[in-house]
Amino acid sequence: MTEKEMTAELLKRLRQMKSLHRRYPNTWDKFIADGLTICEKMTRRGELEHELDLFTAVTAVPESIIKFGADLRKPREKYSARQGDGLFDELLEKHFGKGVLYPQINELSDALTYLRSSLLKNNSEAALECLVEVRAANSALPEIFSRLQTVIAAAADKIETLIQSGEIEHACDLADAVHALPEIVSSPSADWRSFKKCFVKPYSRKWQDGFFEELKGY
Repeated sequence: MTEKEMTAELLKRLRQMKSLHRRYPNTWDKFIADGLTICEKMTRRGELEHELDLFTAVTAVPESIIKFGADLRKPREKYSARQGDGLFDELLEKHFGKGVLYPQINELSDALTYLRSSLLKNNSEAALECLVEVRAANSALPEIFSRLQTVIAAAADKIETLIQSGEIEHACDLADAVHALPEIVSSPSADWRSFKKCFVKPYSRKWQDGFFEELKGY
């Protein structure tokens, strides 16, 4: 088989795979179809080694999800070791957001959820312990989340003050307002309008509190 025939056969197989994945509306199939489209372009340009590396990384994602619970370190590290263009990470972020690339964001989200739960149960002692976890998780975030870190740090300080003053309901409402922020910030399509409508405005009206306005940006 000539090189031209091999390329034609490879393109044919890529198109067949892409067609299969496009039948399904879920995010993973869209991600794979998008990756295969890039693989097609690489193949046409004769970048077969690069194409194979990306193809291997993209098609390894479903198995990583099933076996390792969305731990994508293996396909990411393998691709990055051979290709330093960040293309695989760009694909992941486009379809799944920064939460897939930075597990620290999920740790912060979990810590805020536990804090909110403790306050809903009116458990001040547990809430103060949760604040320690919130601050630790917030500090561990990469620099790209610096704006989020500023908001969470300020919220943690205010919530602690409110707890110490016995204003548990107020503290609970503020925790409720910010606990969804990590997920929204890391989402590929952040819905800030809904966030403000569902969390910021009700909190601000109820407590006549300019917390979010003072921070500017959320």
